[in-house]
Amino acid sequence: MIGVAPPENPLDAQPDPAEAARQLLTAGASMEPRLRWIAADVIGLLQEEALPVWREMTAVPGLGPHAKFALFIVGAGPEPDEGEWRWLAVEAVLVMIGKHASDKATAKAARRAAYKASTRRAARR
Repeated sequence: MIGVAPPENPLDAQPDPAEAARQLLTAGASMEPRLRWIAADVIGLLQEEALPVWREMTAVPGLGPHAKFALFIVGAGPEPDEGEWRWLAVEAVLVMIGKHASDKATAKAARRAAYKASTRRAARR
């Protein structure tokens, strides 16, 4: 038909980086710790574009310490408090044990402990 524009292909649209970051981090907040770390690492690649979203996420259970750390390392926020540093360290250690332990039972126990700890932390908020 003459004069009628073809329908827009949704795959051609440029996604809004901030909205994509918000969606991934929101999903990551409820994921197992290993996936939460991956989500945070991916969003870290957006650098400046992700700062407003990181600020939104500082109060999200399970993701708040990640958001505060992301803001701190680029000079856009205060240093995480001692409890947040501890949380990030313990969560990272459990994720690494869950991923690299040669004993399957130990790996499974570490993944379970990381998940339980993250859900308990979220429930306390």
